[in-house]
Amino acid sequence: MGLYELIDYLVRLKLADHRKALCALYLLSLGESRSSAAERCGSFKGEVNGYLNRLKEKYHDGQRALVIVKYVIPLLDEIQPVVKDNKCLICGRNLYHIQVAMTHLYTKHKDLVESYVNKIIEKLKLLVQS
Repeated sequence: MGLYELIDYLVRLKLADHRKALCALYLLSLGESRSSAAERCGSFKGEVNGYLNRLKEKYHDGQRALVIVKYVIPLLDEIQPVVKDNKCLICGRNLYHIQVAMTHLYTKHKDLVESYVNKIIEKLKLLVQS
């Protein structure tokens, strides 16, 4: 697991329109506490801990993962969510939970996810070079 998996996770959060998770992870990357990030994003501290744990699953060093998050999340702004009101806008499937939406995007629309991940990686390369 590494950089690709971490960016894949963040892209799927964006496509699934999981704003609370992205908000909390971004605030954590800026140095806010878990409690403060949870409060500001309308979430619970336990949920924020879960988001952070999933980051660590994707990229084993949590602190480095947060540094990457700090640069990746602003790059996600151009991506439009494809899940609205628990429904996939691409295929019309009803998705009753955010985790189901994340899995659905991974299995049924992997090509879309991969294209966005590759675009983000290219943009990160340009940022590093400049």
